[in-house]
Amino acid sequence: YASLSHLSILAAGVFAAAATAPVEGAELLVTTGLTGAAWLALNHALIMAVLFALDARALQKGSVDRGLISGLRARQPRLFAFLLLAVFASASLPGLNNFPGEVLVLLAAYAVNPWAALFLGIAALVGAAALVRLLHAAWLGLPGREGEDHTELAGPDLGRGDAALLTAVSAAWIALGLYPMLLLGPIERAFAWVAALASIVTTGLAG
Repeated sequence: YASLSHLSILAAGVFAAAATAPVEGAELLVTTGLTGAAWLALNHALIMAVLFALDARALQKGSVDRGLISGLRARQPRLFAFLLLAVFASASLPGLNNFPGEVLVLLAAYAVNPWAALFLGIAALVGAAALVRLLHAAWLGLPGREGEDHTELAGPDLGRGDAALLTAVSAAWIALGLYPMLLLGPIERAFAWVAALASIVTTGLAG
């Protein structure tokens, strides 16, 4: 659900750029929407790959109903720590990598339709709430639920190699969140060039 939520916001950035493209002098808005969409596409891959991988590692039997599980944090403290950070990144917490792209898309959507921007903000909150609910239900609390203890289904905790790899990925999330212009600058310049070229072509065809 969180993945679909991000892809919907990504698509909104593209559509907002397309909606403002025919407007004369709106090159900045076109660039903003496309830059935000490209940023979300990149960081969606960085975050969701980790979320899917950690979810697959959580249980030895991947098809087990998550509603029967609780208290996994006691068995998998390293996995829980990285999963918590991944959830924060997915929820576009300020200081992490998803935040700049989501803000750019919301700004572009607001310029087209303020109600659309409000809807996108609510959708992002719903996606974040779904992830937080999963964390609360499966990892927090005491082991066992409804009189049954299913924690024996939990997989092994992350090893040192896994933790080292995830530490590197997490450092990239934080670096891109605190200093987004590291990549936003080149992406924005590329789309500004595209928007300017499209404006020239459109003007030429109209003439």
